[in-house]
Order: sequence, then C-alpha cells, then structure tokens
Amino acid sequence: MIHSISNSLTSRLVKHIHNDCRDTQILFYGVSTMIYTFFSLTVLIVVGWLFCSTHNAAILISIFYTNQTIGGGYHTQTRLSCILTMITALSISLILLKLHFSIEILLVMNSLSFWVLFRYPVVLHPKRLFLRKNLPLFTRCSRGATIVAAIAQTLLLLFRCPLISVFSLGLFLSAISRYAAEWTHPSDVE
Repeated sequence: MIHSISNSLTSRLVKHIHNDCRDTQILFYGVSTMIYTFFSLTVLIVVGWLFCSTHNAAILISIFYTNQTIGGGYHTQTRLSCILTMITALSISLILLKLHFSIEILLVMNSLSFWVLFRYPVVLHPKRLFLRKNLPLFTRCSRGATIVAAIAQTLLLLFRCPLISVFSLGLFLSAISRYAAEWTHPSDVE
C-alpha cells in the first residue's frame, strides 16, 4: 500500500519538478519515508489512545524517535516488522507505566540508559555506511543530546516531576535499541 501510494505521488511530483532536480529514486525514497512515518506515528498514537495514555505515548515516541534520528538504533528487515516491533515496545512501556517505579529503579534505568547512549553514540545502519565520514560530527551531536537528556532527567528527579517515569522509560527504550543495533552491527565510534 505504501509502495503504490509513494509511486503515485512520486510520478505526480516528477511532472512538476525542474528537469535538473529529477532523481526519481531519491524522491521516491523521501515520499515513501514520509508516508511510512506518518502512518507509523498515527498507529502508535492510536495504540496510546487504546491504552488511555495518548500523552505518555506521544512522549515515549518523541524521545525514541529523537534518539533514533540522532544516533541510530536497531532497524528491522521490513517496515512491517518495524511497526510491529514499535507497537509491541510501546504497549509494554504503557503497561509498565501503570506500575510506579521507585527512585532506585529510575536511577538504575537512567544510569544504564546514559551509559549505553554515551558509550555507543552513533550506530550507522549498514545501508548508510557512506555517512561514515560524518561520524565525528554525529558523535558530538549524539553525546551532546545525551548530556542534555541527563541534565533534564536530573532536574525531573530533583523536582519529583510526575513525568519522570515516562522520560526514563523513553530513554531506556532508546538505549535498548542502540545497544541492539551495536550488537548486530558494531560501530566505528570509540
């Protein structure tokens, strides 16, 4: 379905783009990625709504997508397995949020998350190895984002913000994804 919609939109866009800018494969990739992202976000928000926790789902998705974009993470073989994995992870997270995490559990989760995200700041997907020349920049950005997240988490803990569990779980999911990616495709970052 996404493929056919992307083909249709791409062919319409190609007709309206200047001849020098017509790289149909790149355009198709961009269109299909946008459609898939919109579709997956919609599905994940619906999952949050089904759990009566749309705002928590939105926070978890935002944290996860941000970390995935900045430093990479685990990628499945197909888009279908990707959305099913994300639905499963989000559902488990929303169930876990019904529990009340103690401060000790939050500290352990945050410590593990920050260690993983700082230790493995960038994990390039095997299809994106052409970006290797940009690793120093990506590494600085990812580690900077991790430091900002650590400061934010510390402030949330100190002020006992009720959203601390959601933020901690979002970072923990990001760390799991990053570690799984590193384990399956080791990076060049030290």
